[in-house]
Amino acid sequence: MFYLKSIIMKPIKGLVPLSVWLLGAILIYFLVRSHYSTIITFQFSGYYYFMVLSLGLLGILIAMGILFKNDIMAVIGGVAMALVALALIFIDGFSLAKLQQEIIFVVLGIYFAARGRS
Repeated sequence: MFYLKSIIMKPIKGLVPLSVWLLGAILIYFLVRSHYSTIITFQFSGYYYFMVLSLGLLGILIAMGILFKNDIMAVIGGVAMALVALALIFIDGFSLAKLQQEIIFVVLGIYFAARGRS
């Protein structure tokens, strides 16, 4: 009985590449779902538009880093995404709605900054 439990409770390390791919896909999905309407307006008038646009471009950079197996692209994109998302949370005053919308990008940015594509 103890042997079976030790086999079942071990992590499945073979799923790590798949999970990284899924995290990249979820990142792109959440970027599109959260900020598509802002990016598609093409209103180059304010800093908010440029920050959201940079979030989209950084998400693409992370996805390309995963796709092309390039750690530096994923790390740089992750650091920059975490910083931009933190700025979006606190710029123009803190609100719970902004925190709920941007916290996923902070967390995923920190993850890719720490782990790269691996």
